[in-house]
Amino acid sequence: MNKTVGWGLLVLLFLGFIWAQEAQKKKINWITEYPDAMKLAEEQEKPVLIFFHAPWSQPSSWMIKDVWEKPNIIASSEKFICISINVDTNNYETNFKVKTYPTVVFADPWGNEIFRRTGFIPANALLRLMKVLPMNFSVINDLKKAIEIDSEDIKALYKIAELYSKMRVWDMSSEYYKEVLKVKDLDLDEELKDIIVFSLAMNQLRLREYEEAEKALEEELKEYPKGKSTEKILYGLFVAKIGQRKINEAEKVLKKLKSKYPDSIMTKQAEKILESMKKRKKLTVTVKKDKK
Repeated sequence: MNKTVGWGLLVLLFLGFIWAQEAQKKKINWITEYPDAMKLAEEQEKPVLIFFHAPWSQPSSWMIKDVWEKPNIIASSEKFICISINVDTNNYETNFKVKTYPTVVFADPWGNEIFRRTGFIPANALLRLMKVLPMNFSVINDLKKAIEIDSEDIKALYKIAELYSKMRVWDMSSEYYKEVLKVKDLDLDEELKDIIVFSLAMNQLRLREYEEAEKALEEELKEYPKGKSTEKILYGLFVAKIGQRKINEAEKVLKKLKSKYPDSIMTKQAEKILESMKKRKKLTVTVKKDKK
């Protein structure tokens, strides 16, 4: 073997050994004082990872031994403020209402929940979740400061709503969309207003707030019957009707969708949903008759 190549391999092996040793030394910087951790998160504009666990919970023990010790998990944890809450010794109240252990909650620096997972989470699955969130929330923080100066800053309110929507924090996104709709100057930009009303309705559908979504989409359809988003509005309205089990009304909306957009993906999807709902309804009726 070439001496240069041999020495190169030895150096790589040595460095690999050193890196492995360093990885083993590193641990997640868990904070157990909840108020202090949240204060730090806001100061550093970092997302929050909260590990709710119990000493009597076997899955909690598995996560402590088999997941949180993984080098890639430890490395990814550095972008978070990590909070460890032992339910048997915790003296602080949180807003998260956790009842199953373990539970991992991801939140923004102000304590707004983004998403959670309950039960044992394998390392690979947890790693994917950890990579979803941004490194920091400085952009949102700057936008919040702009709103403090001008509570009717349309651009700032809309941008925050969009950012939370991308993170799938539908409820927070909706709150900011609603604030934008209160601003009188929004009436001067009909196109933006159209987008915001539709985006809010989509959030409501995701949150299964079907009645609110139905009302918003029907009003939007009346105001802009030939707008750019008509196809999406009709499909959203169809989903809102289906969500409330208004099958006959959903069928009427589908007819409008088919007449205007016969070959669209949304029309075909709506047809499949309606067919599935009808089959379920027939099956339910059959089961009830059999019981009698």
